[in-house]
Amino acid sequence: MDGCAFYDLVDAHSELEIAGIRDGTILVKHEPTKALYSVDPELVASEEWEAVEAVLCGTRGAIVLSHMTRIVGYYSQIENWNKSKLGELDARRRGNYFVPEAVGAGAVAAAG
Repeated sequence: MDGCAFYDLVDAHSELEIAGIRDGTILVKHEPTKALYSVDPELVASEEWEAVEAVLCGTRGAIVLSHMTRIVGYYSQIENWNKSKLGELDARRRGNYFVPEAVGAGAVAAAG
């Protein structure tokens, strides 16, 4: 698949959009999950659209593409994140922003 065909297929897809170009890769955003993927044009050229689409929509593991997010204030690949940061990403995807009350916080305030 050539670059023009890739752009056309992403543009026609109801869940995907081109988010820009960075360092020679195409950034593609999956709207429902807000996931951002960095797509290498050379790898896409060697793959079938169905395989690339499955990766971009999350129905297949990111074999061809690398997953990126902006959770840390800038776009970053998540493959090398620790367990805690991956948990934070999962909580943000679900919209779970609950912070439990600190244990003993009342005792500290009363002592002061």
